[in-house]
Amino acid sequence: MSETDTPGWWSRNWKLAVPLGCLTLVLLGVGLLAAIMMFIKSAGPFEEALELASANCAVEQALGSPLTAGWIVSGSVNVSGPSGNAAVSFPVEGSRGSGRLHAVAYKQVGRWEFERLQLEVEDGAQHIDVLAPRNERCEPQPEQALPKTRKP
Repeated sequence: MSETDTPGWWSRNWKLAVPLGCLTLVLLGVGLLAAIMMFIKSAGPFEEALELASANCAVEQALGSPLTAGWIVSGSVNVSGPSGNAAVSFPVEGSRGSGRLHAVAYKQVGRWEFERLQLEVEDGAQHIDVLAPRNERCEPQPEQALPKTRKP
């Protein structure tokens, strides 16, 4: 048998190599996307935006509490030492509904300052400016009556 009669590696293994190559590319893409999402969530303005929205009475009345953030974050965060900027948007959900929080912030001297922080309620009919000063007080939600327990 001559060397030309022996099929090459690609001829023998292409049916396995093509799907494995495609799977590898998909897994690398998903891993890169997950790393980017984790970076954005840990950058500072994400957590601060969620805290400010959670403390806002209008947001609590629209979505309920507790307010939790969704996994998919879009936008960009640029940090260079004590300065930077961010424009992020992410889904939030409360006990009564869900929406999308949009934030634009600048970092100066190590501290994030929000230029814009707005909640878009899921139906799109209501937009809440989280940074706007509110004159009304947030009234506590009525709590469910707990069953009384007997003491022995």
